[in-house]
Amino acid sequence: MTMTTDGRYSIGSDHFPGLSKLVEETGELQQVLGKILGCGTLDHWDGDLTERLIAELGDVRAAIRFFEDKNLDHMQRIKVYRREAAKLAVFNDWHDIGDPPPERGSTS
Repeated sequence: MTMTTDGRYSIGSDHFPGLSKLVEETGELQQVLGKILGCGTLDHWDGDLTERLIAELGDVRAAIRFFEDKNLDHMQRIKVYRREAAKLAVFNDWHDIGDPPPERGSTS
C-alpha cells in the first residue's frame, strides 16, 4: 500500500522537522515503561526489557536533540537546558527527601 503525505513535521520537513519522530519515539518508550509498570519488573513475558529500555531512552534523547537543534535557536536551547537543570535539581531533591508533601506540590 502506498501512502502519500506532505511530510509536515517529519525529519527533512521545513515545518517543525522531527516533531513526528519525537512523538513516535516517546510513544515507544511509553510502551516499554508500561510493560515495566504492568509487571513491576524488567522481567517481562516478552523477555528482559533492559535492552529495550536502554534503546528507547537513547532514541528519545536523540529525537529530542534533533528537534531542539532544528527548531530552536541558540537562546531558546539555553532556556531548555536551564529548565532541564532546574527540574533535575527538583527531582533529585524529591528523591533525597522522598515524594514531596502535598503542600509543596509539584513544579511543572
